[in-house]
Amino acid sequence: MMTLSDEQLLASRGPWFPSQLTAMNGWLYFEAYTPIAGYELWRSDGRSTEQVSNIKEGSESTTMHSFTPMDGWLYFAADTPDTGQELWRSNGTITERVADINPGPESSFVHCLVVMGSWLYFAADTPDAGRELWRSNGTITERVANVNPGSASSPLHCLTTMDGWLYFRAFAAGSGQELWRSNGTTTERVANINPGTDSTALHSFTPVDGWLYFAADTPDTGQELWRSNGTTTERVANIDPGTDSPPPHLLASMDGWVYFTAYTPSTGQELWRSNGTTTERVADINPGPHSSHPRSLVAMDGWLYFQAFTAETGQELWRTDGATTARMTHINPGSTSSYPRDLTPMNGWIYFTAHTPSTGQEVWRTDGSSTERITDINVGPESSHPRDLTAMNGWIYFTARTPETGHELWRTNGIVTERLTQ
Repeated sequence: MMTLSDEQLLASRGPWFPSQLTAMNGWLYFEAYTPIAGYELWRSDGRSTEQVSNIKEGSESTTMHSFTPMDGWLYFAADTPDTGQELWRSNGTITERVADINPGPESSFVHCLVVMGSWLYFAADTPDAGRELWRSNGTITERVANVNPGSASSPLHCLTTMDGWLYFRAFAAGSGQELWRSNGTTTERVANINPGTDSTALHSFTPVDGWLYFAADTPDTGQELWRSNGTTTERVANIDPGTDSPPPHLLASMDGWVYFTAYTPSTGQELWRSNGTTTERVADINPGPHSSHPRSLVAMDGWLYFQAFTAETGQELWRTDGATTARMTHINPGSTSSYPRDLTPMNGWIYFTAHTPSTGQEVWRTDGSSTERITDINVGPESSHPRDLTAMNGWIYFTARTPETGHELWRTNGIVTERLTQ
């Protein structure tokens, strides 16, 4: 009779600590750990769960990040001792390094992966050009531009696609950090918001109806809401006059409006919106100068769902259609927060995690009319700490923890909740 070693027994009860859940072609890809293979690439279709690859042979873990599907392949950054961190891909059967951009054991530090057309755009480092814009279609991998000529980096960020262009923030010696774009052939600076060599702090890029909305700062107005269509770049509003404005952030698109949070001394940080012509505060949820700190903005069926705070109810789930703003439910009665997080739309429901004293943190859902708890995986007040909610094929996949099994992969369709591993 064969007796399993402790290591084999542990390996048979995995994989543990799934993360980076990414849906592609009916499979959920994720990173997970076993003692035999370390952290490697796995996948599940809800019936079978299998290890896809062992990039670093043996029990040594592979560092992976930026899972991005394109044309039936999952692209990601991964490291090996002989090539460092480079661009890889897998279709579930074949797992291969796409390119060794920085030849030898030195890493190219691939990051900011974004799909536009049939190309994957990303940032990568080489000794001759520093960190610049690259792209790959799986066969050809090439540098698109050297925005900051020479070996100095242009450290680009916020890669966002709109109307056949890739917009991003980049640095060049003559203009500082400004707004740029590329279509793969032409790479150009869109605007020099702070003329000269002074950099502009740019972030929260959000496309709405042919305009890219973002936060930007100038010496005379501080950080405010701006937009660009590639030809015209303009400040949309000066919400908090003066030079010391907290930045608008958490931008989300819905029905031709960009929703965001912004601060004024009279109302604190609240929910605002703009269509480029009209910019208005949607609601003063926590009345007076006290902030409601809206966050986790997610649109579904003409409503924007989000988390917000009031002194009476703590952090709870709210929604607005721009005209009506209301709290969905009071999950944790009193002034103690339920901390709704991981808002994920599926089939007319918003799934999310929330906390109550009686069940801990579990999975909930709302359709705008009713709000209900879906799981109590750790029966009683101990949390199962669900996270990384990901919709695929009518199921919400997520990770959760029990004392008996540790961190594992789970799923729910709102009626059935089941563990997929072990």
